[in-house]
Amino acid sequence: MPIVGLTTNGAAFPRIGELRKGAEKPATGNRPGADLDHFRFTSTNHAVSQKFYAVYDKEPQAINIFLPYATTDENFEAWQEEWGAGSLKHRCDGEHVVMIQRNGQYVQPAPGAVKCPGNCKQVGRLKVIIPELGRLAYVVALTTSIWDITEVHSNLAAYEALRGDLRGIPFILSRVPRMISTPGKDGRVRREKWLWHIEPSHEWVNALFPVMQRQALPGAAPLSISSGIDSETGEILEPENEPAEDGDYEEAAVPADWSMEFLNYCASGINRYAGNPFKAKTALQKQFDAPPVDKAAAKRQFEWLKEHAAERDREEIEAAQEPLFAEMAVADGAYSEA
Repeated sequence: MPIVGLTTNGAAFPRIGELRKGAEKPATGNRPGADLDHFRFTSTNHAVSQKFYAVYDKEPQAINIFLPYATTDENFEAWQEEWGAGSLKHRCDGEHVVMIQRNGQYVQPAPGAVKCPGNCKQVGRLKVIIPELGRLAYVVALTTSIWDITEVHSNLAAYEALRGDLRGIPFILSRVPRMISTPGKDGRVRREKWLWHIEPSHEWVNALFPVMQRQALPGAAPLSISSGIDSETGEILEPENEPAEDGDYEEAAVPADWSMEFLNYCASGINRYAGNPFKAKTALQKQFDAPPVDKAAAKRQFEWLKEHAAERDREEIEAAQEPLFAEMAVADGAYSEA
């Protein structure tokens, strides 16, 4: 049986470090460290720190990352928080408290029950996986900039809308200089600040564009590659080798050649061959000795062509990503645990 509050919090990867924007706090006083133009990596695990700085220099401005979870909100948390004496006093959404410290214990009020008491500041936490560390564990990138929080949340929401899942996309998290408006003695002034910037790698984007173009063609269906497993029962599905029965194939009887009608049907129904019956014919000629002579044969040829096209699309994407993953790969034996 689950224990409320202990085993009901959902799945989560372990945390192994932090990416910070500022320098260490001064030895005296309570002022934060100076803002940097690069990331500062910290970890309580000395071996993790060693591995990070064996790959990146001491002042990295760009880091390869993957996101561990599917959605924007799972990967990026943003709250208003009040801290004091090294502990969290309250956390809110800017209007209502979601967590507050009372008598040394943290309490989660009912939604909307407690208004924000003030004295809080925005904070954003982005969970990232750094592939060079070779760990299926996340590092938290921390920011208190409203510009970082606004932009990164909007960017991730756009990528999520494009693909439906943020996992598996190779991103680059970087620091870039921008002129922003900040308060000064005589009103607001523009100053240079080094903000976050997140963007998919060029290799991934270049592999994505051809797929997007094919899917945007009139009549093209989204590319779908079957896993071979029934999503409801978990049963492994065997391929169907039997010819389709009459009525399953909507086209009329196919003449004893690769007619333009049949080729156009193939070309209009598959992303790769959309609008190009000649490429469809070339692929069919390499696989089949003769054109279809009946509905069942035409069904087999069309299904093979569709599967072949999906496999080629997948191979092209993987081939385009190979240089990226080759650069990210960590050579066996290159590091040793402390």
